[in-house]
Amino acid sequence: MTILAGYAPEKRDVSAIALAAALARPSGEEVLVVSVVPSAWTIPTIGGSDREFARWSRQRGAKAVAEATMAIEDICPDLDATVVMVDGRSVPGALLSEASRVGASVIAVGSGQGGSWGRVVLNSTADRLLHSSTVPVAVASRGYRSGSSDSGAASDSSGVTSGISRVSFAFRGDPPSVRALAATADFAARLGARLRVVTFGVRGRTMHPPRVSAAEDMVLAEFIARSESAQADAVASLGDAAAPVEDRVVAVGRDWAQALDRAGWQAGDLLVVGSSEAGLMTRVFLGSSATRIVRHSPVPVVVVP
Repeated sequence: MTILAGYAPEKRDVSAIALAAALARPSGEEVLVVSVVPSAWTIPTIGGSDREFARWSRQRGAKAVAEATMAIEDICPDLDATVVMVDGRSVPGALLSEASRVGASVIAVGSGQGGSWGRVVLNSTADRLLHSSTVPVAVASRGYRSGSSDSGAASDSSGVTSGISRVSFAFRGDPPSVRALAATADFAARLGARLRVVTFGVRGRTMHPPRVSAAEDMVLAEFIARSESAQADAVASLGDAAAPVEDRVVAVGRDWAQALDRAGWQAGDLLVVGSSEAGLMTRVFLGSSATRIVRHSPVPVVVVP
C-alpha cells in the first residue's frame, strides 16, 4: 500500500511528509509525495502567454520536486519514498485522482499557514478532502516535524520522526462510531500504538441565577455518566481487539478548544475522527461537531470514512 503526501510548491511545509512517514514506517508502506502545479492552458493565446505560463508551471513544479526530494532524504531515508509532479486545475481533485491511481491507503496534507503553532489548521485543500475523499485523510498539525511536545511527534537524535505512540479515538456513542472504533483498534495495532477512547463535550455558558446552575451541573453529570457507559459498552464489544483500549476519557470544556485541551496530550499522539453518519458511506464527510474537534486538535488528525 501507499501513503500519499501532498507538498505545496514554494510553501516549504514538510509536515505532511513527516506525518506520512510516521504512518508508513511501522508497516513499511511506500510514501508518494505529490506536488500539484497548475495545468497548462488548452487554448493558445496571442503573444505566447500560454507558453510562458506552461514554462512557469513546469519550473515551479521542478523546484517543488527538488525541495520535496531533499525533505524525504532528511525525514524518511529508511522508507521507499518518491516524489512526483502532477498537473491539475484543482489541488484536492489532483490529489484524489493520484490517490485513486496508486491505490493510496491514506492522503496526508499539512495545515494552513494561519493559526497557532502545533494546532491543526484547515486550509481549502484539507477542507475539500475532508468532505469528499474516499480514503482516510490525515492532517498534520502546524510544525509537525521536530518531535517537540507541541508538534505531537517524537524524534530521535537525527531528527527523523519516530512515529505514532498513541492513538486517541473521538467517540460519539452512536453505532457508526462503535464500528469506527473497531477499525481504529486495528489501525492502532498496525502502528504499534496504544489506544484510548475520548468523548468530547462542550458545557453551555454559566447560567444565572445561581439556582439554574445546579440544573446545568446535573445535565453535565448525566452527560459524563452516559458517555462513560457508552464507552464501556463499545470497548466491551471489541472483544480481543488487535489493540486493547488502555484508557477512556470524557473531556468537557466551556468551548471546543478547552474540551480538546482537557483530554491530555503527549508527544506521539494521533487523533482519529469518524465521518458523519449523514455522509456517503464510502466518503469522508465531517459533521459540525467533528469539524470543530478537528479544528481545535493539538495533535495530527486522521479522519476516516
